[in-house]
Amino acid sequence: DNRQPARLTHGRDSPKGKDAKGTTMTSWIGSLGLLILRVGFGGMLAIGHGLPKMQNFQQFKDMADPMHFLAAPYAAMALVGAELVCAALVAVGLMTRLVSIPVAYAMGVAALVAHQVHPTFTGPEPGPSKELALLYMIVFTAIIFTGPGRFSLDALFFGRRRSVETTV
Repeated sequence: DNRQPARLTHGRDSPKGKDAKGTTMTSWIGSLGLLILRVGFGGMLAIGHGLPKMQNFQQFKDMADPMHFLAAPYAAMALVGAELVCAALVAVGLMTRLVSIPVAYAMGVAALVAHQVHPTFTGPEPGPSKELALLYMIVFTAIIFTGPGRFSLDALFFGRRRSVETTV
């Protein structure tokens, strides 16, 4: 068998467009985009939705689980965990792919079950809609697939993955 392993040459392995440290500008800019996405959406969800739910937990704890998996106080704790803890971990880029899963799931349940009677988009009349939950679900689902990028605690603690090698 004369087949040799071939390196895939895209991203940071590309010979073109490297800076003085050997980093491609596209991977640097892509990681900057992921940082903005993670901090923006993770921070907004944690501060704007998770933190108020935790601060008002006594009023919120009787919320019923729309999927009927958990009893009311446990469903509320799971939602606060997803919206506050997991979203904050995504914002700093720690265990990013793993903690994006409960957030995307919670937002999917919010959009498709809890807001099922509401319109998809906010119309001229203010009121509840599926729109915000769907936006969060789309972003956190994308982060599951893309990962945190190089500007994250995951990259700092666990390093970046090496290039893919395959047999041609």
